[in-house]
Amino acid sequence: MKNHFSIHSCGPGAADTNAPLSSKRKHDRSGLLRTPQARSHLLPPHHGPLPRGEGGSFAAVRPAELDEFSDTRSALFPLPGGEGQGEGKTGAETRVSVSILTETVVGCTNSPVGRDSCRAPTFLRERIPGLDGVSPHPFCLRLRRAEPYRSNLFGYAALFMWFSLISPASAKVNVVATLPDFAALAQEVGGDKITVTSLVKGPEDAHFVDPKPSFITVLNKADLLIEGGADLEIGWLPPLVNNARNAKILPGASGRLNASSGIRLLDVPSGPVDRSQGDVHPLGNPHFWLDPANAKILVNHIAEALGRLDGSNSDYYAANARQFNDRIDRKLAEWNRLLEPYRGAKVVTYHKSFDYFLERFGLALAGTIEPKPGIEPSPAHIGALVARAKEEEVKLVLIEPFRPRKTPEYIARNAGAKLLVVPEKVGGHEKVKDYFSLFDYDVAQIVAALKESK
Repeated sequence: MKNHFSIHSCGPGAADTNAPLSSKRKHDRSGLLRTPQARSHLLPPHHGPLPRGEGGSFAAVRPAELDEFSDTRSALFPLPGGEGQGEGKTGAETRVSVSILTETVVGCTNSPVGRDSCRAPTFLRERIPGLDGVSPHPFCLRLRRAEPYRSNLFGYAALFMWFSLISPASAKVNVVATLPDFAALAQEVGGDKITVTSLVKGPEDAHFVDPKPSFITVLNKADLLIEGGADLEIGWLPPLVNNARNAKILPGASGRLNASSGIRLLDVPSGPVDRSQGDVHPLGNPHFWLDPANAKILVNHIAEALGRLDGSNSDYYAANARQFNDRIDRKLAEWNRLLEPYRGAKVVTYHKSFDYFLERFGLALAGTIEPKPGIEPSPAHIGALVARAKEEEVKLVLIEPFRPRKTPEYIARNAGAKLLVVPEKVGGHEKVKDYFSLFDYDVAQIVAALKESK
């Protein structure tokens, strides 16, 4: 029986994807298909077809067309201890395709690796050593509807391999977080028992996120979704979740965690809210992760959620949460000690992003560059803010990396203050790799700026 292979053309500008492989050689801009020697580059650097994931359109290729290349074996899983696995041997009878049970596909453009690259799905990379390589080109190999081999030996072996790959006992919990800060906290709790993906990147504004199609694929595979809540992601997350068709992460499901739950939110409106007030959050200020004490509440919720989903490791998650909270207590004492000499210092911010940080460490908000949340300042507002900043002897104008600089620079210069750009999320600066380094960096920068302004 013949197995039928397909080649994905997943990259941008891939034309005529239903054409035979031979006709693609002329149109491939990367030049990877121009010679038989390039064949090994066409196949991803992992062995065997992979479970269902992202994909594109296909051009059929039969094994007979692959036989001219020595790397055909990359298309099939080798049988443990089987013969014919040496270099240059391509006998398909010595290998078993996992696809005898299901159609399979390698993840491509929509993979977390990025555009124009292919990578084995996370749950396979976690189980099979050597599947962590990335193929830096827009082509992937797909094995479609391979028919069972006549030999029962190979059929049973394939069944065994397939079920061992998807065994719940060895599966990691797949966590998706809207923000890198939530992802970092989940990693502290989940350790090596989970995989974590953040939809928003550190330098991005969490209020305004471009909802990429790849997010739908990521959410479709999630076991747990951690969102900020308090309407932080209201403008982009709901349609992604709806299109992901994953019942586990719908509102109210066991795989949906609202990070703001149990946290005292600041700036909760006392009356009706309408658009004339700007982008006001009716439930309160959603930037609560910038108070390290709130992280203690969140990691406890994460440990509980992971324990529900993965009961066999619930003690592990609880222990990691306790360890994190102990470390936060020690670091809070250190950060408070560093900022204590500057308690009461006046600060202007662009948006009300740093309110939780300022309250925790005893700094005072003198005003915001935005007259209302999400509303750009008028000349009149800028003039009034400069006058107030001078009168109150504001020391710092504090903004995030994604904010425009012209107006903050003008205000700082005319108010006699120092402009300081600091990240408010993990990954917002090259030195901010996790939750602790976020505060280590921000506290150090603010202390240095305040010391200089004395």
